[in-house]
Amino acid sequence: MATFNCTILLFLLFLPSPLMAYIVLVDSYGEECFFEHVLNGTQLQLVFQVLVGGFLDIDVLMVDPKAKPLYHRRQATYGAHSFRAPIHGRYFFCFHNTFSTQVPKLIMFNFDYYDIELENELMLAQNDLEAMVHKVEMGLKFIKTETEYMHARTRSHHNINENSNTAIMAWAIIEYSLIVFLCMWQRYYILRFFEVRRTETG
Repeated sequence: MATFNCTILLFLLFLPSPLMAYIVLVDSYGEECFFEHVLNGTQLQLVFQVLVGGFLDIDVLMVDPKAKPLYHRRQATYGAHSFRAPIHGRYFFCFHNTFSTQVPKLIMFNFDYYDIELENELMLAQNDLEAMVHKVEMGLKFIKTETEYMHARTRSHHNINENSNTAIMAWAIIEYSLIVFLCMWQRYYILRFFEVRRTETG
């Protein structure tokens, strides 16, 4: 567990700053749930990425105010889901780590929604320029979020490669040390054997 905590600390130190996302730790055999109160017709978007823990997988479930499933992924490393809210109320989304009994998971996620009232105002104003600026703003926000998650995935894969290389190097050093030790022990044993035989014959 101490090793896992150190891994989380080192990972957080190398995350891009500022980072427009939330980070949550889901314990082994646990779950973390969140909700957002939105209006009917609001555009919603959930983006998540498993940063640290086990095989970098998590179960994700999103339901509407009537507990109807809207999005469900099992053992996913990364995911993005965008939809328009069909009804008014609280929308819940949960990260489940119930299939893992020993390894916690560090999750980075965003849950964005676009203000439907602002969109209606733009439509009523019939100002093409303002509507275009609003669409460009939303597009840039989405691109920024995707870029941050790509950076996080790259960092995660880099850490996995570094850990693998370190483990391989450590095992190579251990194997080499064992071979050297066995050679020295065999040489010592053979020398002692012949010394004993020489003493007996003398």
